[in-house]
Amino acid sequence: MEKVKDKSTIWKSKIISILLIFIFLVGCSADKSSEEIKAVVCLEKNNHKLWNFDITYDEYKENIKGILDESSINKDEEVVFGYNDKKYYGKDLIGVDMDAMKKYKEDFFTRFKLFDLSTLKVEIKITDVYNNEQTNDKEVFTVVKQTANTINDIFTTYIISKYSFEKIDGDWLIYKVEKINYDNDKMIEIYNADCFNYDNIDVEFIKKINPLN
Repeated sequence: MEKVKDKSTIWKSKIISILLIFIFLVGCSADKSSEEIKAVVCLEKNNHKLWNFDITYDEYKENIKGILDESSINKDEEVVFGYNDKKYYGKDLIGVDMDAMKKYKEDFFTRFKLFDLSTLKVEIKITDVYNNEQTNDKEVFTVVKQTANTINDIFTTYIISKYSFEKIDGDWLIYKVEKINYDNDKMIEIYNADCFNYDNIDVEFIKKINPLN
C-alpha cells in the first residue's frame, strides 16, 4: 500500500507541475500581448514630459530604450521644440542638464502669450493591439486631448496616431508613428467613443492615461 501511495503522490506532483507550467505559459502569453501597450504608454508619457521640459533629453533616451526600431526612428533628428524661428532637435539637447531645460521652459512659456501653458492638461486614450494581416505588423492607436487656458477661453486640440510594430530579432518594436487626420468634429466623436472604425476594423479603447503625472 505504501508503494501505491508513493506512485499516486508522484503522479499528483506531475499533474500539478504540468498545470503550473501551463498557467505560467498562459500568463507569459498574456503579458507578452500587452508589451505593445506598455511601449506606447512609455513613449507617450516620455514624449509629453520632454515636450513639457520635465525631463532632460538624455533621461528621455534612457527611458525609451528598447522600444523603438532606431534604424527607422531617429529621435536625435526630430524637432523637440522651437521658438524665435529656431528649432531644437534631439541632438541639440544631448548633455543639456535640468537647469538648462528649466530655462528653456521659462523662455518658451514666456513667449507664448496666447496660451497659459501652465494650465496644460493632457489625456490619452489607447486602443488594444491589432494585427495587420496585409503587412504582418501589430498596430496600436491613440487619441490625445490637450487643453490649455487662453485669454478668453479654453483651447482644445485632438491628435490621433497609429503606432506600427515590426518583429525584429524576436522583439516587437515601434518602427513607425503616423498621424491620422480627421476634421475636428470627427476627432471629438472618436475621443468620446468607446471605439472607432479604421479600415473596416472596429478599434476599441482599453486604457486612458495622463502622461504628465
